[in-house]
Amino acid sequence: MEYRLIDFFSCKKIRKSGTFKNIYALGQSFEASVAYALRKQAVKKMNKDTSISCIITLSDLADYVDKDKGVVISENPKKDFLKLHNQLAKISLPIIEESFIHESASISPTAIINESVIIKENVKVGHFSVIESCSVIEKDVQIDSNVVIGARGMQSTLFNGELFDLRYAGGVIIGENTRILTGAVIQKPYQPFFTKVGCNTVISTNVIVGHGCDIGDRTMISGGSGVAGNTVIENDVWVGAGAKISGNLRIGEKSEIKIGSVVIENVKNDQSVSGNFAVSHKKNLKNFVRIK
Repeated sequence: MEYRLIDFFSCKKIRKSGTFKNIYALGQSFEASVAYALRKQAVKKMNKDTSISCIITLSDLADYVDKDKGVVISENPKKDFLKLHNQLAKISLPIIEESFIHESASISPTAIINESVIIKENVKVGHFSVIESCSVIEKDVQIDSNVVIGARGMQSTLFNGELFDLRYAGGVIIGENTRILTGAVIQKPYQPFFTKVGCNTVISTNVIVGHGCDIGDRTMISGGSGVAGNTVIENDVWVGAGAKISGNLRIGEKSEIKIGSVVIENVKNDQSVSGNFAVSHKKNLKNFVRIK
């Protein structure tokens, strides 16, 4: 559905009229989306993004927005962006409209399954686990006890000392034959797209996977690890116990993140990293031998 800026903002705020279909989400390519910008550099980057049709920004940045994009002037662009998101989330259909549990699924009587959840063949859900709305659990998935699929993530929504109440519109997809072990938490994004966990992957005990992450196939994330939001972990990756991965990163195929590492930059295919902050594992070993 196409929306007009004038339907959501006063004439005084609209510098240039425009239309949009979606709310911008990092890492996604939503057609005709509306975004917000707080810096000149961000405006210039958005000008080059053909998927962005409208920008909410500060008055002194409005003149830098390309003429083909709609412009809304705001004293707090991020807050107005989130208010717009809440309005759209309220009037739009959920990302999953149906509810379905296959007859072959084994669901513990203590588990909680919310509405708009799809659970396919031979899925097992353990004691006291929670499957929140807009989750898809593909066939042969095993979910152990005290797991939360579709938890809300922490967003930076503190304005003038008060937390903003954000409406969630996203979901989670768990791929076939994947294992989610005891105490793991998979967060969903607030925008209408999915956090994804691939096939034949293991999310181990007490792991937290942040909102909007995309975890590949045959990837092993060991106990106590944390993956911050909007991170892409490709296929056949090993993440050691207690490792922490910062948000918005890409972890390449067949790479290894050693135990306890703190990763703050992209990891290349086949690369092995370790340490705090994580660098080449071979370099870390050489430094360790030298110090010892």
